[in-house]
Amino acid sequence: MDIPVIQVHLTDEQYKQVKDELTKSLKIEAIQEIVKNELEADKLKAPYLNKTDFAKWCGYSVNTINLFIKQGLPVAKVGTVKAIGKESFLKFMQEREQVKL
Repeated sequence: MDIPVIQVHLTDEQYKQVKDELTKSLKIEAIQEIVKNELEADKLKAPYLNKTDFAKWCGYSVNTINLFIKQGLPVAKVGTVKAIGKESFLKFMQEREQVKL
């Protein structure tokens, strides 16, 4: 499918206005993306995370986290909220370390 090309002639003032608006729009989008990324990263800094965020933090799949829970990984429960502690996870993994000679 061919896209038609349209040539537009702008005065210097019109060009400046279009350029300024595009630059402003791109800056806003870039700032929004940075804020979104920082909020997501900050959320992963919490000491306790839900299963999905915890999987992102430790690099395992949610299925693997479920397997760890079945094998004894502690889960904090407050009402209906369940969260996994980072320190508990590290302790859980350290207790299962094995040195093979």
